[in-house]
Amino acid sequence: MSPPNPIKRVRRTKEELKDVYINPEEMENEIQKFYDSGSDVISDRLAEMIQMIAVRLGLAKNFYLYSFKTEMQGDAIVKMMTALRRKRFKCGAGFNPFSYFTKVAYHAFQNCIKKSKKDFDTLKRYQEEVYEDHICSGYIPSKKNVKMYSDKSSNESE
Repeated sequence: MSPPNPIKRVRRTKEELKDVYINPEEMENEIQKFYDSGSDVISDRLAEMIQMIAVRLGLAKNFYLYSFKTEMQGDAIVKMMTALRRKRFKCGAGFNPFSYFTKVAYHAFQNCIKKSKKDFDTLKRYQEEVYEDHICSGYIPSKKNVKMYSDKSSNESE
């Protein structure tokens, strides 16, 4: 029996990818409108673009297996909104706003992972210390004493 033929990867055309990517010119125009308005209220289209960047970055192979992916996406949205409100992106300078905000979201994801790892390590270290204290004090029987405790309980029941 011959091995099955590998499935050939099919590339999508530009027309198929059109709805996937954000148009950088349109995004820059929306950002410029926001900067010119002088208010803290952003347009629905710009908010949709920011959310789309965070959600789609969460689907990347680097991040999709994390259980706290929604928290990462929320942090990324907050960071991108902060960058918008502080007018960090320079319109008309020739830079791509999509790549700038994707990079902001990427760094927000990485910071969230670092924070969660630090919290997990702290919790693990604390649990090990507490468990060790309980074992040494005799609150929790160690594996050596398990048989002794089970013998006592069976003798008492007789």
